[in-house]
Amino acid sequence: MPPYSVTWPMARADDHRIRVEIRPPALPWPVVFYFSEVRDDAEQILFVYEGSEDGAPVGLEQDGIDAEPAMRAAEHWREHRGDYQRMAEFLCRPIPPNLELAAQVYAAKILRWRRLRRTDADRLKVRDAYRACVARNGRVHGAIQEVAGDLWLNRKAVRHALDDCVDRGEMNVAELPPSRRAVRLAERS
Repeated sequence: MPPYSVTWPMARADDHRIRVEIRPPALPWPVVFYFSEVRDDAEQILFVYEGSEDGAPVGLEQDGIDAEPAMRAAEHWREHRGDYQRMAEFLCRPIPPNLELAAQVYAAKILRWRRLRRTDADRLKVRDAYRACVARNGRVHGAIQEVAGDLWLNRKAVRHALDDCVDRGEMNVAELPPSRRAVRLAERS
């Protein structure tokens, strides 16, 4: 889950909103969500969404700046804004069950771990990106992390997709760096 911070209003503050700031690695700017705490008729505490703030992407008109990463970040923000808002709502009350729910939203909706492993197109896209990265760099060391950054996935999701390719005969196991588990098993022997 990306780094986050929650700021509760002080007793004498003018602004009584709860501020949740999330710093996703996919975005070059932090996003801030505001919630108000209210009680319903059954005295249950609810968090009502009040608004958000986010940074602005770099425009194409600025000289000397590569705008493609900022444009990808803006597209990512448009696609996953609601998912980040839902994460922020869970983070308003950072108790273990809510933290787990926020992590599940991040993994399933934003990183797409589940969907990545289920579809052939996503798995083959990861495989092709990995092979291109190895060919470009001339080594397998660090390729998984680089592909994860390029495709906005977690390293584990990339490794799982590549392992699935090996299991299905779409890749040779020699193309991959050894997994940590394999290295530990070799050290024990």
